[in-house]
Amino acid sequence: MVDLRSLATEDHVELTGLFEGHRRRRDGLDAMLEGRLGEAVCSRDGSVARLSYSDLSFYGGDFDSDAARALIKSWDGGMTPENDTWESLMLEVKGEGCERRLRRDHDPADFNVDHLQSIIASLPTGYEIKQLDLSLARKLIADIHPAFINNFDSVESFAADGVGFGVLYEGAFVSGVTSSVVARRSLGPQIISMPEHRSKNLATTVSAALILWCLEADLAVYWSASTDASFRVAQKLGYVDPDIYEEIKGQKEGGVED
Repeated sequence: MVDLRSLATEDHVELTGLFEGHRRRRDGLDAMLEGRLGEAVCSRDGSVARLSYSDLSFYGGDFDSDAARALIKSWDGGMTPENDTWESLMLEVKGEGCERRLRRDHDPADFNVDHLQSIIASLPTGYEIKQLDLSLARKLIADIHPAFINNFDSVESFAADGVGFGVLYEGAFVSGVTSSVVARRSLGPQIISMPEHRSKNLATTVSAALILWCLEADLAVYWSASTDASFRVAQKLGYVDPDIYEEIKGQKEGGVED
């Protein structure tokens, strides 16, 4: 039996070397390694590890080991393979019938500030962008969806440690972007727009506001697109050269879990 151990949040940093050079979903990796969210499990000797939060997991270290296989086998959620070797091992352990989802990850771009400002200036008449404080964060999740703060313990925790912007129309939020995860020097955004307002370019506009704020704060903004719509927004904002790969969803007995 493979001996695995869980690490306390403050000890996640011990795994930093195993994930050095990893690119995919880097904002989430940094946040976990800094002990800001998620869980960490590793082999007894610390040679291979799994980091996870929400329904996502990441693997680093010695892939050619029983411990690596055990870490994959014991996880039923999504898996982000850092390279073809990890992907092959995941499929070997979980089976070729796993559900897969296309991802297009973008590293922080060399943004054109004038371009971002012009996007914000094109906000249609009747719409207004607001930076979120505690009161507005509560309103955003009430008006649109609580997924904006999924990776925070509470809306108060988000207001203290996160950042976000929303678009108001006739007194209600109809689009918003928040820091889904926050690391010391980077973040990844969560964007949702109400269906009846999606033809107004609001997702691009509110994201431009977030990026401008992050540039002032010296925070890198990573962009991971799982849909064509998100990919198009990334392109409008100035992201280039995405890393294209497939996330893997583990297969449970009886079929693929939705």
